[in-house]
Amino acid sequence: MKPVGSDLAWRDVNYFDNDFSDDVGDVLFGRSVQEGSIDLSSPDITSEGNLKKRWRIIDGQRCLIKGGSGESLQEPLNEVIASRIMDALGVDHVRYDLIWDGRRPYSVCPDFVDDETEFISAFHVFRSLKNGDNSSIYAHYVRCCSENGMDVVPALDRMIVIDYITANNDRHMNNFGIIRDPHSLEWISAAPIFDTGNSLGVGFPSSDIALLSGRECKPFSKTFEDQMRFVSDLSWVDVDAVEVLYPEIESILRSSLYMSDRRVGAVMELLSSRLDSIRRRL
Repeated sequence: MKPVGSDLAWRDVNYFDNDFSDDVGDVLFGRSVQEGSIDLSSPDITSEGNLKKRWRIIDGQRCLIKGGSGESLQEPLNEVIASRIMDALGVDHVRYDLIWDGRRPYSVCPDFVDDETEFISAFHVFRSLKNGDNSSIYAHYVRCCSENGMDVVPALDRMIVIDYITANNDRHMNNFGIIRDPHSLEWISAAPIFDTGNSLGVGFPSSDIALLSGRECKPFSKTFEDQMRFVSDLSWVDVDAVEVLYPEIESILRSSLYMSDRRVGAVMELLSSRLDSIRRRL
């Protein structure tokens, strides 16, 4: 929106092509900014979620930096581990890497949309059609995508399996969806998988991590086992390719001083158990 008569254009103000202020991000990360001089021209104004996060321009690329929570500060490590697992399985995803601010870990990932694409969350996709027959959340979401010319089932298979392997219990309706052309409104594809930090036992004491199979999850069922029943194809899953990553995954976990030996062992045990369960399904 712009005032009547204004000559401003999207190309002049969008943050995909134009620089933005670091002030809001600095405040969010606890850094001091001179009072009364904060420049609010920043995408950080509209960031959502509970974790500390900010946008930065790194080597010309718009990147999101996110921190962790609790005593373990584990979420950034999980994002990177999930990213490496998806690399091994050939799953479309947003790549995450680790950076450090002192001893505190942060994940960093590139923006997955640009000025020619936009992300439409599953929350809005689900409401694009009336669910007249009270279909399941899964069935109605698939139908909404199908009505717009998109077979989303393969992407959902991969998302559900990745969330199962990593025990991600926070795949809510705002962190998956589709990519759309903002000009033609054409639905292009399922969005790449992102935001997998709330996984691998985050929020639970080390002693409880191995018991996560019965915990509630999202978005299509209340338990991981029930949600796996929606998966139509597992032929793409190469368990051996993930198991080869064990040394790298353990190294990522141990790189943080906030991860105890006991917690690292519990996470590795959980991951091994999940992969064994997948292998039995193949």
